[in-house]
Amino acid sequence: MRAIDRNAMALGISAEILMENAGRALAECIRDKIREIRENSAAHAADSASAAGTPPKILVLCGGGNNGGDGFVCARILALAESDAAAKISVIYPKSAAERYTPESRKNLDRILEIQSIGVYAAETDADVRELSRLFDEATLIADCILGTGAGAGRKLREPLNRMVESANTSAAFVVSADIPTPYMRSDFTAAFHREKIIASTASDAPFSPGNIRVCDIGIPAAAELFTGPGDIAVIPKKENAAHKGAGGRVLVIGGCQEYQGAPYLAALAALRAGADIVQVATFTPPASEFSMQYPDLIVENLPYDPDIGGYLSPIHEERLKQLIGLADSVVIGCGLGTRSHETVRRLAACAKKAVIDADALRLPLPLPLPTPCGSPLSQSNGAGKPREVIFTPHLGEFRRISGTEINAAADTLRERATAARDFIAAVNKAANAADAAGELNAVILRKGAVDVISDGESVRFNRTGTPAMTKGGTGDLLAGLCGALLCRMPAFDAASAAAYILGKCGEAVAEKYGDGLLASDLLPEIARVMKESE
Repeated sequence: MRAIDRNAMALGISAEILMENAGRALAECIRDKIREIRENSAAHAADSASAAGTPPKILVLCGGGNNGGDGFVCARILALAESDAAAKISVIYPKSAAERYTPESRKNLDRILEIQSIGVYAAETDADVRELSRLFDEATLIADCILGTGAGAGRKLREPLNRMVESANTSAAFVVSADIPTPYMRSDFTAAFHREKIIASTASDAPFSPGNIRVCDIGIPAAAELFTGPGDIAVIPKKENAAHKGAGGRVLVIGGCQEYQGAPYLAALAALRAGADIVQVATFTPPASEFSMQYPDLIVENLPYDPDIGGYLSPIHEERLKQLIGLADSVVIGCGLGTRSHETVRRLAACAKKAVIDADALRLPLPLPLPTPCGSPLSQSNGAGKPREVIFTPHLGEFRRISGTEINAAADTLRERATAARDFIAAVNKAANAADAAGELNAVILRKGAVDVISDGESVRFNRTGTPAMTKGGTGDLLAGLCGALLCRMPAFDAASAAAYILGKCGEAVAEKYGDGLLASDLLPEIARVMKESE
């Protein structure tokens, strides 16, 4: 959801507008629930406080992020609306968050501080929340605006947030959560912004208990989700402060032949620039030794020439390459590989936990090469119990061949591209998983073109960044390397989406300087800059 929010902002919907819309949607849900509570009280107990006209008391619990800002907006709207004039609104927020709120959240906190009818309390410790126990005891309804999309099943809450959750759970109040319930919050109802993001669990110890869910429109345009944008970069996992070498992923690039010597190096350098910590290139001597001196950041595995076929991948390389595949987090295979290594490529791809299948690896006789659970011993031990993932990166001609469909390039509309890509990769996933019950395959296609199409067989996204100047040879190798690096750290669909966006933005920047004279290698320095600027 953070990616969609960021993409919406890039389309002109400001963070302040999104927060206002979310808070207003939450307030509307709360009004409806208060109305239901009153009606139920009147029907079941004529002498109850609500039935007698006692004003409802609403307690809004706000965290330190934008979900808390949504809560501030909600409190203001409820306090100022004429229909809710009799309601008593109280807000509790963490005191330590006051100085680190986003500008939008801070502005909305300042607004409610100026409204005398709202009781606003800053809590710093567990004890501070305990002193406010009467607010929980007397509340008719509690609004959970603590974490939202920042929630994670394994996230441990700090004080005073943990005490807020515990106090809400022991209260008799009806609990409404904003977007996603805070972990272990006993929610009766969830107002999900833009789309539902959680699946209710019936387990007694489930971290999320959403209750009934209503999806609320907060004004996010469809294009924010349909097209890639800066938000796709913003959600790439960042390294932790205590990260060690390898935390950014280890990528193996298998490619090159006696005719195409530079392709695997372009892919490998792109992977390094995209944040992979260790990138190894498996290719042939003597080019390997020459390139390894030019690019000391890469680890080069010199593959011996096969006397039978020359400088091409062959069965004599399999044993060593399977060892390297077992050590890699992702494998990029196909860049400059040539067309004489079909069965070797198929057997190597089967050993990978995560793979990017590009260029000449897409020219194999069908079926396509796929990761399988067999693999090498190292691959099995490192990937046991995890889905296998693969990204295919065909251009129009390659897609026409692997899909077996006749496509007229002139009549190839965006809708037709999306449908063809989705249906094709859905069939790949279905066939692979039906044939192999031992392991799950998540295959994604990134069909390259003036507008790239990304699909996992269910969802479809488009990337419209880029320029006609990027038709130069080598740009596809860069894309494969980007996919390989990001695949180490995120799901295949997200990795392909982000990679396509990043490369297109790099091409746009370089084309401003060189126009049609750009080289694929000119894009390499731009990769890190584009990613840094969109964090």
